[in-house]
Amino acid sequence: QAGNSNSQDISINVSNIDEHAPTFNSGSVAGFFNENTDTEQVIYTAAASNNDTGGIDNPFITYTLASTADASAFSIDSASGEVTLVSDPDYEAFENYAFTVIATDQAGNSNAQDISINVSNIDEHAPTFNSGSISVTVNENSGAEQVIYTAAASNNDAVGIDKIGRAHV
Repeated sequence: QAGNSNSQDISINVSNIDEHAPTFNSGSVAGFFNENTDTEQVIYTAAASNNDTGGIDNPFITYTLASTADASAFSIDSASGEVTLVSDPDYEAFENYAFTVIATDQAGNSNAQDISINVSNIDEHAPTFNSGSISVTVNENSGAEQVIYTAAASNNDAVGIDKIGRAHV
């Protein structure tokens, strides 16, 4: 036991692993779109990033839609996050939609965001006349500004406004 000793340097490398779920940068409200618009219209774009501890940015995020009641009305591009309409929206059937976007990174970490979209009602019906068609006889030189007929029409749309007009001579 002579008290001899020796030392050796040991280095340990710590690997940074992706342990954090993506964070959504896009909002949770997509806004409004008009009813009876074409399908395949982009109505929302999901955007997420994954800044893991150590500054690693994982660009490999994929997007999916969670299975919800309204999800069948939409499709999502897994790479771009663009959400499009699958069918023509109808305000009278649904005034708003809700769906959930899931962002998943390369390590399998995921995060979900609920999205709501409102459908704008548009006037899609021509007015219907409520007043009958009649033949009116007006004597000549009987004076101006006589009411000779009152036209009435209704707009049968959900937000219709009834209008009445008068014909004068």
